[in-house]
Amino acid sequence: TAEGRSGWGYLPTPPYVRDNPAVNYDGVTTDQIRNGGFESNFDLWIPNGAVITSNPVFSGSKAAQLGGAVNSTATLTQRTFVIPGGLRSGELSYWWRLETSEAAGSAADSMVVELLDADTGDAVFRTVQVVNSAATRNTWQKLTVDVTGDGYKRAAVRFTVVNNSSAPTA
Repeated sequence: TAEGRSGWGYLPTPPYVRDNPAVNYDGVTTDQIRNGGFESNFDLWIPNGAVITSNPVFSGSKAAQLGGAVNSTATLTQRTFVIPGGLRSGELSYWWRLETSEAAGSAADSMVVELLDADTGDAVFRTVQVVNSAATRNTWQKLTVDVTGDGYKRAAVRFTVVNNSSAPTA
């Protein structure tokens, strides 16, 4: 368990706090997802079928794009970040955008966002988001997930886009 100090740095939680699950410990942990704006390309990310794009971007000059080809699966994973235990409040936020050539209302393609437990061989401990190609298109949307009750975890976040054979979605 740790008290965050921005980025990768954190201090060990004192044993009297760590050993008592009823104790909440005030600390600040920010920017645990490193290079989340992809300004350093895929530095600290593991891409499989993902590309860096300059259009469209939410902010900055780059974004990651997954999908965009029929009959494909693309993943993008960042490991390892820390979810401290004993949080009074904690959240994971990201911006996402759907672009698709699927017919309006078609749910043929999908995106899944999962949190993985890095200490148990990347077992999924939370599915954060499941969205399909029938979702709102061509609009940046922010998703915020409460991770307060997850307890201490060395975690990874994985984005997966699956395209069927009819039309591409990115």
